[in-house]
Amino acid sequence: MGVPIRPFFDVANNMANQTVGDESLAWSLGTKVGGILKKGDWEISYAYKRIEPDSVVGAFNDSDFGNGHSGKRGSAFKAGYALTDAITANFAAFFVNNLTTGTGGVLDEEQRRFQVDLVWKF
Repeated sequence: MGVPIRPFFDVANNMANQTVGDESLAWSLGTKVGGILKKGDWEISYAYKRIEPDSVVGAFNDSDFGNGHSGKRGSAFKAGYALTDAITANFAAFFVNNLTTGTGGVLDEEQRRFQVDLVWKF
């Protein structure tokens, strides 16, 4: 049996805000390779996300991607390895920029976030 490869594409559109061009659209495109079910399994993934300012309510954003705010674009890299059947080590890296910069007090900031965690399933 080969290594599973799962491409994905997600899209959201704020139908209540159709007056401001394409600022009501959010999308994500990426792929996930591998999968974790038992000891020794691994997975890696990459996603590019573009979340326009008026596309989704903050509660629907990934809080690790751009501090959970809309008006962001960037990449998310993730990897995981099963140390045992119940314990998985994970790594994530996020590189996020603002969509609009230099206006209204919005800074051209790049956010870099790195996370390492250990998950125990019981």
